[in-house]
Amino acid sequence: DLGALGSAFNKSAARRQLEKLKKMGVNAIRTSHNPYAPSFLDVADEVGFLIDSEGFDMWEKNKTDYAYANYFKEWAARDTASWVRGDRSHVSVFMWSIGNEIYDTHQGNGLEISQKLVKLVKKHDTLRKLPTTIASNYIAWQGAQRCMQEVDLAGYNYTERLYNEHHKT
Repeated sequence: DLGALGSAFNKSAARRQLEKLKKMGVNAIRTSHNPYAPSFLDVADEVGFLIDSEGFDMWEKNKTDYAYANYFKEWAARDTASWVRGDRSHVSVFMWSIGNEIYDTHQGNGLEISQKLVKLVKKHDTLRKLPTTIASNYIAWQGAQRCMQEVDLAGYNYTERLYNEHHKT
């Protein structure tokens, strides 16, 4: 997000941000919560960042009345293909996140959707076969834990209190 510069992508402003982050010691970014501009990934490639490319911030359960969830069933497969095929040739991309704080993983058919999205990502990432993840703040509950078993790497949002317990199990 380039703040006061507006919503149109500005490559030089993004480069400035990434270079400042790099000087601070940052070396990786999770894009949130949708595919980013290809030019952003070009800059990340050039500056030397690792990118966790994230596709969705909701699936079938809405967060607002006019949310993407209204279109997820019809568009998820096409949008996943477009997202992965668009990002897969960037050297900065090292992981695919199928979602952030997805309520469906806690209540709903999140397991089936997780399986479908992971399968779609792997189908379209024919070049590098990168690992999949999901960023979850519902990981304390069994539904989200079942969804986590479908991805390669577990992503915990705001749930540090569970690290030790989950490491044991």
